[in-house]
Amino acid sequence: MKHTDLVNVFQGCGPIKPAPPEDITAGEGGIPGNNDSGGLSSLYIWNALGIFPVSGQDLMLIGTPCFEKAVLHLPDGKDFVILRKGEGIYVKKARLDGEPLKELRFTVRRMMQDGTLEISMTERSEENG
Repeated sequence: MKHTDLVNVFQGCGPIKPAPPEDITAGEGGIPGNNDSGGLSSLYIWNALGIFPVSGQDLMLIGTPCFEKAVLHLPDGKDFVILRKGEGIYVKKARLDGEPLKELRFTVRRMMQDGTLEISMTERSEENG
């Protein structure tokens, strides 16, 4: 890990949550960060999915998904499926195509091949790992 990575990924689980729906309206300025060419909107989407690309690297970090299931439709008819299992804001473990991940990360290259990411959640941070 580089020093720019989160020192403890789990410390980010609580404060990094998407904007509540009441903050997003159809009116003027209805989307927070409306003047940033979609930067904040993309941040919301990635965080809601529970994965986040590290800029300039072939790396996706795993976080807390908002949905029980999300499907990313990829080129060539491939799909990358994200499944949330359990409740809580902390990631207990993650599996990619049934194989346990040693760290809460995987490559963009691997994601683009298709597959299923299963993220198991827990209420308590000490259950991580």
